[in-house]
Amino acid sequence: PYAIYYGIVSIALGLVWFVALVMAQLFYKVTGDRLDKKRRLPVFLSHCWGTALMTLTGCYPTIENKEILKDFHKSGRKAMFVSNHNSWMDIPFLGYTIGWHNYKF
Repeated sequence: PYAIYYGIVSIALGLVWFVALVMAQLFYKVTGDRLDKKRRLPVFLSHCWGTALMTLTGCYPTIENKEILKDFHKSGRKAMFVSNHNSWMDIPFLGYTIGWHNYKF
């Protein structure tokens, strides 16, 4: 039963996410990239999608040594975060772990 629920929620949210990203592309074409030069709108939309998916399904990752990650972000260094992409939850979990940063998948 949970797998069916998760599948329905992820498909429904995925459709909303897709429409939002298409609208973001339209926004960039209309504004000529003048208002969001770093293209943070898709990152924000993806973060909202991942948070909504985790909230509606009740799945949140457990982060160990989070203070190390916070110190790393404060240092301004660059990094590559890698997941094994073993499930559909890898993307929201990675976004949740990284936090509000301009990450790319």
